[in-house]
Amino acid sequence: MSPGDIDAQTRQAMENMKAALEAAGASFRNVVHMDTFYADPRLSDKMIAVRSSYFGPDNPYTTTGVQVAGFGRPGMLVEMDAIAVLDDGAQE
Repeated sequence: MSPGDIDAQTRQAMENMKAALEAAGASFRNVVHMDTFYADPRLSDKMIAVRSSYFGPDNPYTTTGVQVAGFGRPGMLVEMDAIAVLDDGAQE
């Protein structure tokens, strides 16, 4: 973690998410919703810019942003989670 660096923390969170998605056979194209928790609303534009760079324009998803008073680690500014939907190959 890069204490106090919202760009680096957001990029690391997204890279961690990318690895988890790939391990499940998915990608950011499968993400349908993200929750983002951030400690400083003045930095949200920077966080959104980094997060958005992982999604293409044809990859709509919903997002919820929540300002929090802080995290358990000093210098931590952002935490994210996502819901991804995988195609199980079943046909109706």
